[in-house]
Amino acid sequence: HWIPIFTNKESVNIVIDSLKYLQQNRNLKIYAYVILENHLHLIAQSDDIAKDMARFKSFTARKIIEEKRDRLNKIYPVATTAITVQCSHRRKKGIVLIFCSP
Repeated sequence: HWIPIFTNKESVNIVIDSLKYLQQNRNLKIYAYVILENHLHLIAQSDDIAKDMARFKSFTARKIIEEKRDRLNKIYPVATTAITVQCSHRRKKGIVLIFCSP
C-alpha cells in the first residue's frame, strides 16, 4: 500500500525545487518527469546519477517529513515526536508520529 505523499502543493514544490537545485549545481539534465500522488518518474542524466539521486531522495524525504510535521502541528496543536523504526520482515524504514497531549 502506497501513501499519497504528493497530494499538496508544498510537497510537489519540494521535489521541483530539489530537481532545480541539482540542475543548477550538479549538472543534472532532466529529459522528462511526472509527479503522481504517491511516486514520481524521472528520465535524467548526470555525471554521477547514483550519487545525485541519493542526494535528491535524502533531501526531499527530510524536507517532506518536516513539511508534514509542521502541517500536523498547525492542525493538531499538540507535541509530536517522530521516530524511525525498522520493519524486520521487509527491511524498510518508516516514520511513526507519536501524538502527546500537553
